[in-house]
Amino acid sequence: MSTPATTHAPPAPAPAAVTAPAGAPAAPLSPAEQAARRARQHATVVASLAAVVPTLLAAQGMASVAMDVLGFTLVAAVGLAGFLELALVSSALLARASALAGRPGGADAAAVWAVSAVSGLLAGTHEFVGPEVDGVRSWESDPSTLLAAGVRVVAPLVAAWLWERVLTAARREHADRTLVEVRRDRRLLAVARAALVVRRLEESGHAQGRRIRWARR
Repeated sequence: MSTPATTHAPPAPAPAAVTAPAGAPAAPLSPAEQAARRARQHATVVASLAAVVPTLLAAQGMASVAMDVLGFTLVAAVGLAGFLELALVSSALLARASALAGRPGGADAAAVWAVSAVSGLLAGTHEFVGPEVDGVRSWESDPSTLLAAGVRVVAPLVAAWLWERVLTAARREHADRTLVEVRRDRRLLAVARAALVVRRLEESGHAQGRRIRWARR
């Protein structure tokens, strides 16, 4: 008695790697993640507004240096101070944009500290310059001068530190977006694998309904 020949279906190809399409929506954040993101956004706004105060103080100090030491007119002194402080703010914003895009912004971040240090040093040194007497200026070192110089030096450094905190928040926000994209890709890969299993079961003639229902979940 001959046994009937059994046929075996050819093995199905292994599932290919699935990547998320460019326009796929991101996975929804949990309430805790949403609250953390809102808190960082609020802190970023407050830090940016707070950085404006020492930035303006540093600009006023630079304008005083330009008028009293360099002999600039008021318009030229304000223009010089505004140029330096706008360079500071521009570097901070460029560094934040690089952090949000996941690119290194080391040059812009270093420029924030460099411009702040130079601005504070020049403004602080100006406080030691005494009034002009017979066309000659002398150095002053009384306690009030030391205190004023300290304020001039610290103010732009505080502004740089606040801008650095803004950059840190931007880096964390980019890291959160990256984690969301990873979770989205994993979910899409799981759906693609389940669809492949369902197709294999439906193509085979002896598939059980329970296994198909389990794969469709």
